[in-house]
Amino acid sequence: MPFFTLPYFCKAYKPSILKAKAVVMAYEGTPLAQKYAAQAIFGGIAAKGKLSVSIPTLYTAGTGVFTEKTRLGYHEPEEVEASPERLDVIASIVEDGLEQKAFPGCQVLVAKDGMIIYDKSFGYFDYDKKQAVDENSVYDLASSSKAAGTLLAVMKAYDDKKFTLNNKISDFIPELKDSDKKEFSCQRPPLPPVRPDADYQLLSERDRQG
Repeated sequence: MPFFTLPYFCKAYKPSILKAKAVVMAYEGTPLAQKYAAQAIFGGIAAKGKLSVSIPTLYTAGTGVFTEKTRLGYHEPEEVEASPERLDVIASIVEDGLEQKAFPGCQVLVAKDGMIIYDKSFGYFDYDKKQAVDENSVYDLASSSKAAGTLLAVMKAYDDKKFTLNNKISDFIPELKDSDKKEFSCQRPPLPPVRPDADYQLLSERDRQG
């Protein structure tokens, strides 16, 4: 049971509080307080606060139950040393793709160190523009498993410094060293883009560190 008010006012709800399995004191009804109270309830953030004052006949000052973070939570980019300005570039790239009709719509989610720091929806389900993409949109992965599964493993390996963008595929598959594929790397993709007229930008090692 969450309370978005001062602790003193909770005593009027004593019968309900005594029946509740848990009580969350969020102190105020601001959008930010509501957001973080929901995350605490569903495990997106850890609960580690204590009451600063006593609630007569209910709780004494210093009361608090600590919980652990159990799932991805929503946070500000600065909390994981990410640049909000760099994340803002995502929207311009997506808008360019929408304008060139590379896709009708999409969702972009960025998570780092167990924290979601960017989550936005763009465009529509199709070019008829009857249904907009939102945070509740559900997708059929189909052949997108490469991006939804393999890519995440590759990104984790990159963060663990198992390879760099300059590594060649033949560095990991020796059988390719004598083939015409030996030079393929993240910087030199093996196939031409679906839209050869579009401009594609690859982040370099220097860009990523920035």
